[in-house]
Amino acid sequence: MIKLSCTSKLCLIALLIMSALLINVAQAGDRITEAYKAVLDADRAGGNVTSLVEKLNRAIEIKKVDPKAAIKLADEVIAESQEVKERGISSARQSLIIKSTALASSLILAVAAYIYLPRAIWRFWLKRRKSWRVEV
Repeated sequence: MIKLSCTSKLCLIALLIMSALLINVAQAGDRITEAYKAVLDADRAGGNVTSLVEKLNRAIEIKKVDPKAAIKLADEVIAESQEVKERGISSARQSLIIKSTALASSLILAVAAYIYLPRAIWRFWLKRRKSWRVEV
């Protein structure tokens, strides 16, 4: 068995603690990267990602100080990003329906105006001028 001095034991314990912290920091970094990708997907779907970005920034700030809290925040961001993504997709669908309805209505009004407006204008003009006489 190897005998270690007190300072060697302290150095070994410090090394183990540091390696555990570095592993947690690396895990936090990986989880933050996943959260960033989830936020990016939610943004591309049209969701409002403002609160998610704020939480993600907070997780990045506390990553080195408290990796476990950063992992927890990143997990929250990942969970919320799915909801935001669904709301964005729903909002995009609703916007498409509204725009399609407006376009169809405008097209129907334009066709109706093209067909009926000249006839209405001539009728109105003839009613207003029916008492006029043309002399040659």
